[in-house]
Amino acid sequence: MKIKLQEFVQSKLFTKIMWGLGALLALSAVFYAGIFVGFHKARFAGNFGERYDQGFEGKEHRRLFGMPMRGLPEAHGTTGKILKIELPIVIISGDDGIEKAVRISEKTEIRHFRDRVSVAALSVGDVAVVIGEPNDNAEIKARFIRLLPAPLESAVEKNFPSTTSPAATLPS
Repeated sequence: MKIKLQEFVQSKLFTKIMWGLGALLALSAVFYAGIFVGFHKARFAGNFGERYDQGFEGKEHRRLFGMPMRGLPEAHGTTGKILKIELPIVIISGDDGIEKAVRISEKTEIRHFRDRVSVAALSVGDVAVVIGEPNDNAEIKARFIRLLPAPLESAVEKNFPSTTSPAATLPS
């Protein structure tokens, strides 16, 4: 019996079975990682929806079976204009038009171009890119914030009058 078992372990059939079990184990790990990430994002979106509505006392929002009728908010970061600073929370209006709460800690790295700056460098109106992870309070725990230059349109409007404004039109 011992010899047959040893022969089976060294056979090609045993090798194929082990490769198959290894592949099945790897596929299961990838599948469960996808479930974990999806659950984490859905939990953030659910908490975000609950907290978002609390900010609009009494206003009703269009919902279908309890779910908001818009896309899910990005949970791991945002890009947009800083609206409000009440440290450790910064409110940013994202590109999707949704205001997001960003929690800053002493571990958060803040950069303006390549230079590392302090939290004091943040100001209302700055454009920022935030990378982090969601927490259970529907906030983004910021790991990295990069301050961007003002959009080109804003800089041009400040320095040059609009060609459609009455002051900029030439008499005919």
